[in-house]
Amino acid sequence: MVSEQSGGQTARTRLRRKLEVRRAVAHALDVHRRVGKIVRERFAATERGSCGKWRVASNLHFMAEGERATEPSREVPPTADRDGGSSPSAPVVELREPKSPTPSAMRRRIAVVIGLLLAATLLYIGLFALLHRHQPAVESVFGATGSEPPLDLTLNVLSVDPVREVINVRLEVVEPSESRLWRTLNPADVRGFVVRVDDRYLTFQIMAEASGAKSVLEIALEGSLSGYPLDRYAGRLSISASRKENAAPQPIRLTVWPFVSNWNVDMSRSDQASKTPAGIDLNIQVKRPTSFIVMAFAFYAAMALIGLSGLTIGTLVFLGVRPLQPPMTGALAAMIFSIPALRGLMPGAPPLGVHADLLVLVWVQLAVILGLSLFVITWVARR
Repeated sequence: MVSEQSGGQTARTRLRRKLEVRRAVAHALDVHRRVGKIVRERFAATERGSCGKWRVASNLHFMAEGERATEPSREVPPTADRDGGSSPSAPVVELREPKSPTPSAMRRRIAVVIGLLLAATLLYIGLFALLHRHQPAVESVFGATGSEPPLDLTLNVLSVDPVREVINVRLEVVEPSESRLWRTLNPADVRGFVVRVDDRYLTFQIMAEASGAKSVLEIALEGSLSGYPLDRYAGRLSISASRKENAAPQPIRLTVWPFVSNWNVDMSRSDQASKTPAGIDLNIQVKRPTSFIVMAFAFYAAMALIGLSGLTIGTLVFLGVRPLQPPMTGALAAMIFSIPALRGLMPGAPPLGVHADLLVLVWVQLAVILGLSLFVITWVARR
């Protein structure tokens, strides 16, 4: 009897312990579910403002599914609440499916794309016609009247310096080719001449003792580099010749080659009367090629687009409209350094400080810096 009573007490003790263990496990699992529910709700409320509620809901949904799949053996019946009912399970957040564009919206988008393509095509055709206009003649010949055979001179444009506002030319005494059939001085007579070049500021004198005498001159221009890329320069050139011994005026014939790289130079005869009867007065007009102007405007437009993009990204992230993506920090930093690079690649890039830099470059750089600052502030303040 004693052994039977002791065996019964041992069985009851084991059963009691098993029930206590089961209650403890059920209580622990219930606490775990409740804590997880609170954490998920707070995490969803925090992330909903900056990263979008639907993305967070999706992550929580799949996390909850994973938890259910990994603990099938520890399933415990729901505990009763105060009213005798079962405690509610963790809420399941419904995912919003992405809305497909309606047919009318799709038609509008297609119409916008077609309109942009047509505008780009028309712009390209217009630029093609503008850049491939008829080019003027390679050389221009200006002659001074006189009874004697003229002294032949050539004027070659070497370069244009917009910073110093001068044009470099080479004036040379030459003997024309026989194929031109020009009446000219004999080579033996091309000596003892003085060629004078006046640019309204300075007067240069060149001694012409024989054919081949030449000199490089700097002719002053009037203009301003601040108007880049629409800057224009103007000047005036007066050329005359006379004999050295008696200062008698000598008729001249001037052949001009006005072409130079990166510039359009036009030399035409002046309407004003020349200071000397046998002299030639020329008006000089210098401007940048149309292709340079188009490319400069394209570069400035690209800078403006980069600035607006950087400012838009930073503002939308700062306001919580778009999610915070750390890789965008590198993109914004690259925008800051790409703007000066574009400025240096512009055709005929002038020194910094022209009017176009004040209108475009400065505020574009500030816009990108502001966008990056807003992005970093949002990343630092994020919890």
